[in-house]
Amino acid sequence: MALESPVLLKLPRGLAPTEFVLLHISPQGHRPLDLKLIGTENETVFKVILEHDRTSSLKDSKSRLNQEQWDAVLSTILLGTVPEEEHKAITQGVEAVAKVESGGSKLSITIQRRIEGITQRLGSFTLRETEDEQPDLFEWCGQVVESKSKSTTELQTLKSNIKHKDEQFKKLEESFAELVDLKNGHEKSLLEKFSLLLNEKKLKIRDQQRLLASSNVDPAKLEALEAARRDSRSRHRKIRKTKTKGKEPLMQNRQRMKQTAPVLDGSETESDDDEL
Repeated sequence: MALESPVLLKLPRGLAPTEFVLLHISPQGHRPLDLKLIGTENETVFKVILEHDRTSSLKDSKSRLNQEQWDAVLSTILLGTVPEEEHKAITQGVEAVAKVESGGSKLSITIQRRIEGITQRLGSFTLRETEDEQPDLFEWCGQVVESKSKSTTELQTLKSNIKHKDEQFKKLEESFAELVDLKNGHEKSLLEKFSLLLNEKKLKIRDQQRLLASSNVDPAKLEALEAARRDSRSRHRKIRKTKTKGKEPLMQNRQRMKQTAPVLDGSETESDDDEL
């Protein structure tokens, strides 16, 4: 996408803050880096035309940047565009410095990167002295003011959006805190109800244990009942074992059980009844 409006840069050309050049950048074609650059140090006017397809010639021969990365660096420096996520590391610490050369007939712009005190040269281009262009500083100032006004409006809009998002975020935090409180209260209520229910069950069990302990139970009858239960379980095991092995038919087992079962006469029955 081509540059929509001109850009004015202030580039240092020495160590003193008062030593700088103004670089006016305007679109010269349909592609982003089709640009016309006019620079001045307040005495001489310099000019160069950049073409998007020939930016590779501006890159330093020792630079390890590929063409896409180099174009991203140029766009960041000259157009002020925000680099894409994949190019943020490459454009970090990149700067442009100016230098007047050859007795004031050329203006050299060097693009370099400073990392931990080390300066790495990435590329450069040269503006040559011209008499065809006369900088209109009043117009340049007007463009800067307009750009500043536009940036201020965008900044206010972004601040308003951020404020609105912050308010929404605070509401979400408050709602979340309420949900957490409700959850904790519900869990506490359930635990209290469970504790009451458990205590009631324990109380009932203790009452039943006391009732059983206080009741009169004949030990002899209790022992006879347990013996009968053991004998019944033993018989059931023998029957299941016989069915599994298949050694004796079911009718023979019943006959043998009848033959081996003790015969109780009437006197024994009556005595048992008397005991009960």
